[in-house]
Amino acid sequence: FIYSKRIPVLNQIIPLACSIGFVGYLLGNFILVGHIKPSAIKILFVFIWLSLAYALTKLNVRSHRSYLDLHTFNHFDWMILVLAAFLGGVLTSLFGNGLDIIVFTCLVLYFKIDIRLATATSIILMSIISVFASIFNVYQEYVSETVYQYWLVSIPFVIFGAPFGSKIMSILSPRVVTLILISIIGVQWIGAILIVKPTYTEIVIGIIGMVGGLVLFSFMISKGKSIIPESGDTQ
Repeated sequence: FIYSKRIPVLNQIIPLACSIGFVGYLLGNFILVGHIKPSAIKILFVFIWLSLAYALTKLNVRSHRSYLDLHTFNHFDWMILVLAAFLGGVLTSLFGNGLDIIVFTCLVLYFKIDIRLATATSIILMSIISVFASIFNVYQEYVSETVYQYWLVSIPFVIFGAPFGSKIMSILSPRVVTLILISIIGVQWIGAILIVKPTYTEIVIGIIGMVGGLVLFSFMISKGKSIIPESGDTQ
C-alpha cells in the first residue's frame, strides 16, 4: 500500500536495517527471551517510550529534512545506524516490536529526518521483521494455539491500520504527527500501568529504562545537531 500510493520512504536504509535487525532478533531470542517476566518487559517498554515522548517535545520538527544522503555519512553515522538496527532487533525479540521504533527514533532524533518520512519507513521495517519473526517462531515451534488466535485477530488491524495510518501521517503537518505520537505513547503508558499493575521492582526497572532512554535520546539529539545541519540542502 505504501509503495502503491507512492508514500515516500527511505529505501536506501531498509536492507541494512533489516539485516542487522535480524541478527539482533536472533541473539535476543537465544539469550534473553524466557529469562525476563512478561510484565516486567511490558513496563520497561512503556517507560522507555515515555522518555521518547519527552525527547520529541525538545525537537523543532519543522526544520527536519526530507531525504537521507548515505554518501555524506561518516564512520560515526554508520555506527549509530547499525547500533540502532541491532538494538531494535534485540528489543523486537522481547517486546514484539522494536526495530521500527528504534530506527524511527534514530532517524528523527539523530539524522533529523522529517517525522512523516521516518514513520512510513518504520512501518516498512516493522512489516519485514514481523514476517521474519513469524517464520522463525513457527519453525522453532514457539507459537501456541492462544498466540496463534491472537495473531489471527490482529491481522485485519495490521493490514488496514498500518497503511491507513501511514497515509494519514503523510498528509498531516510534522507538528501534528509529533503530537499524535506523544499522545499515543502517553495513553499506552497509562493503560499499561492500569492493566499490568506493576510491582515495586518492575516500576524501578521501568524508571531505570526511562533514564537510560533519556540519556540515549538526548545523546542522539545533541550529536545529530552537531553533525547534520537542520537547514539547507546538501543533496
